Amino acid sequence: MPVVQNTQDMDALAHTAEGLIKKHAGLHGFLIAGHGLYAWGRTLHEAKRHVEIFEFLFELVGRRTAFEPFTG
Repeated sequence: MPVVQNTQDMDALAHTAEGLIKKHAGLHGFLIAGHGLYAWGRTLHEAKRHVEIFEFLFELVGRRTAFEPFTG
């Protein structure tokens, strides 16, 4: 899941997003640091499904890492 820096410069953000989409043809979303998830699909239903899948995967990763011992 790509994470891009947050910025108020919408032209720069659009340029970054466009580059990600071109580089990763099967990309269905990305995170903007300190802001949140952006996801899309060919239909509203497909976009919603992608959001739900990402949320589920993030929760799984969060649960897994929450219980791993700290090895410092």
